[in-house]
Amino acid sequence: MKAYVGLKQGLNVAFLSYVGTKMSTDRVLSVKASDLMTKKVVSIDVSMTADSVARLIVEHKIESFPVTEKGKLVGIVTGWDLLTKVVAEALNPGKVRVEEFMTRSPITCSPDYSVLQVTKLMAKHGIKHIPVVENGKVVGIFTTYDVTVFRQLVQQADFSSYARGLGHKMVDEPEPAVEVSKVVLPGRITTGYRGLDNLLLGGIPENYEVILTSPSGDERDLVVEKFLETGAKRGEVTFYVTINPGGLKALTEEFQSRFYLFICNPQADAITTSFLNVFKLRGVENLTDINIALFSAFRTLEVSIKGPRRICIEIISDVLLQHRAVQTRRWLNALIPELRSKGFTTLAVMDPTIHPPQEVRAILGLFEGEINIYRKGLRKFLKIKKMRNRKYSKSELPMQEEKYIPHS
Repeated sequence: MKAYVGLKQGLNVAFLSYVGTKMSTDRVLSVKASDLMTKKVVSIDVSMTADSVARLIVEHKIESFPVTEKGKLVGIVTGWDLLTKVVAEALNPGKVRVEEFMTRSPITCSPDYSVLQVTKLMAKHGIKHIPVVENGKVVGIFTTYDVTVFRQLVQQADFSSYARGLGHKMVDEPEPAVEVSKVVLPGRITTGYRGLDNLLLGGIPENYEVILTSPSGDERDLVVEKFLETGAKRGEVTFYVTINPGGLKALTEEFQSRFYLFICNPQADAITTSFLNVFKLRGVENLTDINIALFSAFRTLEVSIKGPRRICIEIISDVLLQHRAVQTRRWLNALIPELRSKGFTTLAVMDPTIHPPQEVRAILGLFEGEINIYRKGLRKFLKIKKMRNRKYSKSELPMQEEKYIPHS
């Protein structure tokens, strides 16, 4: 029995330098599985015992292992397999062999697959780890964490060159302004985005839960930025749960007693300076750690700080990719009432285009309101899709008026 062990690499080092910079669309769309996959894998033999696999998980801090027999890929084992097929079944981990609980004939991809192709495979088959195979040999592992890194690249890509390449203008001839209500109802929390506030008749209802559904892009970033900056500058307690805060990390230093940042990213130390109002987590794999950080921040809030509180949870898609719908719903079902009891108005963010429709519906049902950003031709629009038991305007808002400019 032998395990072929290589050191875990979280990212291709060359690509790490791209995160936080603006890439061309052509460059983003050409990113392949080989660019982001873990290249030095830990392969195990079919004869290895379950307790040996558990020790490898602890030693290397990874959760998936290609299984080989005579050098050929025959299966894959994950920490979840170990938990559900060995521990839950009360089997003897010192005796049960990998071949008894591995997933046989795993879904694979080649190094030349685009990241978009691999992401579709993961969503279609409901898996989090895909062995990357070339000429019958495992050359890497692609995981949901790599998808998270790719999403950061997409968020910061420059799409103007792409539109020019298609022979289109980035901005069409101006359309007549859409008339929306200027009514401001009491008990509304301003989003800081004037057009959106008008659609909401003054803002999001206080102590309400709304989800923003939108692909990555400047328009979505603008809504999030204005929601958070407005809260901090108005003296409200403001929480931000994200993978990468971008320029908004500057708010942590400017508003140390009001703005709380929760970075769910193994590279958090490289992303921002440590302050008492900054909570750094290893990722979204452990939802309990995220809850502990939030509850710890709850305890530090000054009782003297009165008024509305707001939170933006930008990791919904990341959690959904990692944990699937059932566990994500369970987490949100516990978290949302807790936030409501603490006086928070919630703006969650999800990209519905990277998840199966049934998973999207499962998450949307947990929120009282939905704000949607969508594309028609080369233009993007914003519309309120639902606002349970509350009044709102059903008009659509063209989003060409304001441009998201990242902080330096």
